[in-house]
Amino acid sequence: MINSTMTLGSSALRRGAFAVALVAGLAFSGSTFADDLSSMIKAGNSKWDAAFNSGDAAAVAKLYAEDAQVLPPGQSPVNGAEGIEKFFAGVIGGGYTDHKIETLKVTESGNLRVQTGRWQAMGPADEGGKRKAAEGSIVTVHEKQNDGTWKMQVHIFN
Repeated sequence: MINSTMTLGSSALRRGAFAVALVAGLAFSGSTFADDLSSMIKAGNSKWDAAFNSGDAAAVAKLYAEDAQVLPPGQSPVNGAEGIEKFFAGVIGGGYTDHKIETLKVTESGNLRVQTGRWQAMGPADEGGKRKAAEGSIVTVHEKQNDGTWKMQVHIFN
């Protein structure tokens, strides 16, 4: 026997069904949004890795805002796109290759996106000709530019 308060026409049931649908929709759209955000960051990482691995420090620098800052371990901050290009030209020229960024987490707030992750690369050959892997952690802050593109504003790694 069906209780009259539980029929499909019941306003309580309609409100409950709407609430369930709303929560399910928000959960699904949030997941999709997070997946899209992660995909965008990963695509940017692929561009960064491709530019670095092809030896193109100018292409690497174009992924940063004009007033961006790179904070390498144990060194002074590197400021601006020109300084960033020069810095990565030195890293590439120093024999580092096969760079890869792995995203661990991405968050967004307004016009900022923050990525945490891991990086790895092959270091220069030692005196015996053997290359050693280098790796560490990375944090990047991406800022939406006036033209709608996203560029790195801060990049710190160890």
